[in-house]
Amino acid sequence: MSHKAPPAIATFPCQVFVPVRDYLIVIPDSPWAEQFERLMDAYTPALRRFCCAHRGDPSDRQDLFQEIAKALWTALPKFRGDSSERTWLYRIAQNIAFSDAARHRRRRTREVPFDCVQSVGRPEDERRRELFDAVRRLEPIERELAALYLEGLTAREIGDVLGITEANAAVRLTRLRQRLVRLLNPGEVQR
Repeated sequence: MSHKAPPAIATFPCQVFVPVRDYLIVIPDSPWAEQFERLMDAYTPALRRFCCAHRGDPSDRQDLFQEIAKALWTALPKFRGDSSERTWLYRIAQNIAFSDAARHRRRRTREVPFDCVQSVGRPEDERRRELFDAVRRLEPIERELAALYLEGLTAREIGDVLGITEANAAVRLTRLRQRLVRLLNPGEVQR
């Protein structure tokens, strides 16, 4: 039995959006609702961190997260399985983040503080905050690479998401790690 693709979200009034956990889903009895929920259950923490790497303001992060969830919902019927779900999901997230960044630049002229990681006084929390601060100072493509790398994607998966070769992704990752070391240790002489 074949299912029709879900209707375009823009054609529905707001009341069809039903809050489910931490994200929105359209038409809960859709044949894709279960698969969507499974994906969101599996990847929500990773997507939240991905949004953290792209937006400093908590409300902007939430907006970006919702846009990614909406795009995943819309794209779900078209997923053919040519790549892993993880790669497919990050590719969609990347596209939405880039589009959102362009809109964000037009809307705002200044950076907002990056408070993604709340420090509770432990040294590892402070170091994590410093890492996220350094990631926020990177160029957009480097920030994207860092976000994917920090989520544990391999060079091959990162290459698939970014549309580059595995070798190119590996070289960029090496350069990225070197740049992050310089950003995190500005007073030290690097070899």
